[in-house]
Amino acid sequence: MKAITYVNCIRIPNTDIEICCEEQREQIELYAKTHGIEIVARFEDDGCHGPVVERPGVKAMLAHPDSYDLILVERIWCFSRSLSEVRPLLEALQEKNVALQSATELWDCLSQQVRHFHKGALRPPTCVITQIVPVRDRIGMKRPARLNFAALVRQPTGL
Repeated sequence: MKAITYVNCIRIPNTDIEICCEEQREQIELYAKTHGIEIVARFEDDGCHGPVVERPGVKAMLAHPDSYDLILVERIWCFSRSLSEVRPLLEALQEKNVALQSATELWDCLSQQVRHFHKGALRPPTCVITQIVPVRDRIGMKRPARLNFAALVRQPTGL
């Protein structure tokens, strides 16, 4: 699988926290290496805001002439935290038959919406459960012969 990466400085609203481009690149590189993804090009907009598809790095990314399957970002927030702002990019990628994949699994609303938009996008490998063993069996506990709920009965408080 071939990917293009994109980073943009992310400022967390109402905080002094900033996720810099270098941190994002490190996460993306690790994800790509772990999942056997070949990175064919890298693009960046350091702190650039405004319409997503009008940003210089995004324009260059979308115009990249080589073949690729995936846009790989550290988190979707590098574009925006609003689906309405990211939607034109998602539609452009859909026309190119390219998926958008995040190297981190966030569970915010935007990340969830993007996952639903790109149902065919690459997913991180999941654990396959081959056998379910109750915890008590793994640690040698025995099942009680009879359950005792007496301790759960509400005691009068003396009021």
